[in-house]
Amino acid sequence: MFSNSNFREAEKYYNKVFISGLFSDESLLNNANTKFELKKIKEGIDILTKIENKAKKSNDTDKLEIIYYNKGYYYYHLPDYNSAINYFNKYISMDTKDNFAYPLALKYLGDSYFHIRNYNESINILNKAIDVSLKKNNFIVLSSLYERLIDCYITKNDYDKALAINEKLLKLDPNEVQYYLTKFYIYRHSKGVEYANKYLAKLKEKFPNNEKVNKFNDKFNNTSK
Repeated sequence: MFSNSNFREAEKYYNKVFISGLFSDESLLNNANTKFELKKIKEGIDILTKIENKAKKSNDTDKLEIIYYNKGYYYYHLPDYNSAINYFNKYISMDTKDNFAYPLALKYLGDSYFHIRNYNESINILNKAIDVSLKKNNFIVLSSLYERLIDCYITKNDYDKALAINEKLLKLDPNEVQYYLTKFYIYRHSKGVEYANKYLAKLKEKFPNNEKVNKFNDKFNNTSK
């Protein structure tokens, strides 16, 4: 039922199970995930807390690792970034061997620091996540890490570093138009409007049929005339 993503039916089922008192930690976790999908995130967190308390009493570190990651993820989407930071730090401190979840935890941690405007800490975490992803050949989250790092540098008005990171994005996917438009945005702030608009005109030649590029070119180049 849960695997078929019929979350409302799943919720009814788990509620019946809990009324009967016939529940396991796995059922609790599934119910928490169901609550999350139904946007009842606080209810999901309450369920995770029950599992967390049991795991602490039994010193079940494997289960705590799962709960810490999930609570961080839930708090991130609530959003409650300070609580997300707390739980993702707990997860990371456990020296997890999960090659997939670990870089994701760092990504969400870096994002959380960005949202509370601690840009320096966000940069530190994101660079760590990038290093881990490259070492483990995990490129799934790499582009989003670079994108958030660019956000940090732009916010700090460090356009040279933002541009350098954007070049790495272009190497990852040279056909992604958004990366070229990000470069245009950086140029407007670092090299001036005239330079940036000339670059945008070249983008129109490179992507003549791209709707987004054409809209940008019409807006910014026509405005500058």
